[in-house]
Parts: sequence; structure tokens; C-alpha cells
Amino acid sequence: MSETRDEATGQFAPSTDGLFGQEAALVEAGYVPMPDPEKQKQDDIGLDVNGGAEVLTAIREDEAPIEEVVFHDANGERLNSDINEGPVEAVTAEQAAAALTAYREANNDSAAKSISESFADEIDALRGDAIKDGLDPKAAGIDKVSPTAEVPAEAKGDEGAAQPEPGMEGLDPEVQKALKIPAVKEALEREFAQADQVKTQFSQTLNAAQRLAQATLLELAPGLAHLQPHEIEPALQQLAQTDPGRAQAIVSTLDRAQRIEFAQQQQSAAQQQARQQQFEAQRQQFSRQADEALGPMSRAEKMQMADDLVDYVGKYGVSREQLVQEVNTNLALNHPAFQKMAADAVRYQRMLNAPKAVVKHDLPPVQRPGTAQRSSRSEVSADALERRFSSATGDNQIRLAAALTEARRSARNG
Repeated sequence: MSETRDEATGQFAPSTDGLFGQEAALVEAGYVPMPDPEKQKQDDIGLDVNGGAEVLTAIREDEAPIEEVVFHDANGERLNSDINEGPVEAVTAEQAAAALTAYREANNDSAAKSISESFADEIDALRGDAIKDGLDPKAAGIDKVSPTAEVPAEAKGDEGAAQPEPGMEGLDPEVQKALKIPAVKEALEREFAQADQVKTQFSQTLNAAQRLAQATLLELAPGLAHLQPHEIEPALQQLAQTDPGRAQAIVSTLDRAQRIEFAQQQQSAAQQQARQQQFEAQRQQFSRQADEALGPMSRAEKMQMADDLVDYVGKYGVSREQLVQEVNTNLALNHPAFQKMAADAVRYQRMLNAPKAVVKHDLPPVQRPGTAQRSSRSEVSADALERRFSSATGDNQIRLAAALTEARRSARNG
């Protein structure tokens, strides 16, 4: 900082070149501003207001050429912007922001429609090329066929009866057929990748703009960096009385920073919603695959198995709330393989906890030692008939032989 000599007093006073507002007033009064370590850090970075503007301009030039946005009246005529040619209408910041938002939304809708039309034309071109090359569009180039080849009998019939592939439920049949073509799937993946790239670039641009806005604010008002949010407004009101131009510049910078932060919040919410929708779609697909792996089960059986699983994991310190939270946030727990393992574990626990069947064995009769076994009535009758048969003769002996045979049969069966 150079010094200038006061001709009246002969003293040298510090120059106020490049200073303004409160800082310039302090130097004129003979004070020397205390060095600010935070400001020195910003100076070490080498990013001042002009440098930040140049960096932001370079980023915007790399992304896309600057597009001029102008106002038009109801008849489509461009509004006058030269005060020498007539009245010039003034707009507030809110009106300009609303008009710019509507303009960008209209451009996005137009771009989306153009992409859809271009994509449809690309699909038609792919189908035409496949037919010219002698390929079956349904097979998507997997099997080469002659354009005049006959369709196999098992391939004929109602195409609507075909079962959709997993993940395609609810889609239009024409869309399902198109997604089975590898070239179409590749084109879709390419479009999605480009959309993700645009989102990433937009997020990076927002972050860069936010940093530049903060750097600009620190350059305009270094003292605001140490204030609490509720202290900024009184400080700006005080600054507006001493340096209105500087206060207006700070307010404009804060307004831009707030709009950037709001855009970041909207983008973050949209990304979170997209991730949640993707998670739900994948979880529903896993649920259908798990139903096929576990076999047919009624709703009551599924609820009972879920309760048994909660009891099983509860033995190892996992509560119902923790299990539900993991199922709702972790796709691995919804995978068919994990569902099958959990069902097997529950069934095994049921088998271990099932009551054991008691087998009743028939015990032989107990006989006191040293006593003869009691003879049955049939055995006693047979012995008496044998004694009588030994002394009988004629017809009487024949009748006794028949009775003896019957008695012995009864003794064996009895």
C-alpha cells in the first residue's frame, strides 16, 4: 500500500486505493486493519472475485455454449431492451426466476420428447437392419434365419400367452418384445448412462457454484464469515446505512447462494426418490423369485413363518424392529437365496421343537421264579382228550380224534 503526503500537515497518510466502505474509512482515520488469517487463507488459494468468475465461465463453456434468454410478449415479439428505442419493462428477481424456471422446464420437456422420438427411430432402424441381414428380430441376432424360413410349429400361437420375463411385468407387450433385443437394451443402457452423466455434471456444477458464491461473499464481506445466521441480517442492515452498494451486492450474493442450495436440495430429493423406486422394483422381483423357490404358500403360512423367523433371530439379540429395518434397507436380505436359507432354518427349528412321539412296547407276562407256568384252558382240555382217546375204540375214538384236533388248534391260536 503506497502513502500520499498531506500538503497541509506535511504528514504521510496511507493510500485508500482499492479500498471502499468501512475499510477505506478506517485507513483514512489512520488505523491499520488487523490481518485476518481466514482471509489470508483465501488469498493463498488465489481465488478472488474475478478469478472465481473466470473459473465459473470456463466451467460453463466446457459444459455448453451460453444461450441467450430473452422475454417475448403475447404475440411472440421480442420485448424492447434498448431505452433509446422506447420504454423498457423492468422485472423483479422473483419474476425473472419464475420465467427462467418455466423456460428450462419447457426445454427439458422438448428434449425428452426429442430423445423419445430419436430412440423410437433408432429401434425401427435396428429392426430394419436385422431383417435385411436375414436375422430374426425376436431372437435379436442370436440365430441366423432365412427371410423365407418357416416358423416352427411350437413357436406359433398367441404371443400374448407368453409369460413376461422377470422385471417386465406391467410393461406394454411391444415394449417387452423390444427389450428382448440386445441392441435395444444396449441403446437404453447408453441413454441411461448419458442421463446419469448429465446428473453428475449438474451436481458438480452446483457444488462449484456454491463454493464460488461463498468465496465471493467472503471477498465482499469478510466479517460475515464469523457471524451466526441470526446475526447476519442486523449486520446487513447496518452496512446498508453506511455502504448501500456493497450491502446490495452482498444480498444478491446470498440470494444466489440460497437458490443454488435449494436446487441442490431438489436434486438430492430426486436422486433419493429414484434410488428408492429402484430398490422397491428390485425387492419386488426378489419377492417373486423367492415365492418360486419356496413353493406355494398361503398368506397365513407366510405370516407364521415370518413370526417364527423373528423368534429365531431374537435368540441371538436381533429385535423385530431391527429385522424389519434391515429388510427395508438391505437388498441382500430380500434375495431368494437368503429367503430360502431363512425358511430352511425356520423349518429345522420347528423339527427340533416338535414334541417327541412316545413308542409303547408290549411287555411279556411276568412269572414268579420257581413256579410252573399256568396252563390255559385249551391246553387242559387237550390233555384230557388225549387220555380218553388212548382208551377209546370204534366211533367214539373217531369223535375224540376230531375233538382233540380242534382243541389243539384252539390252543395254538389262543
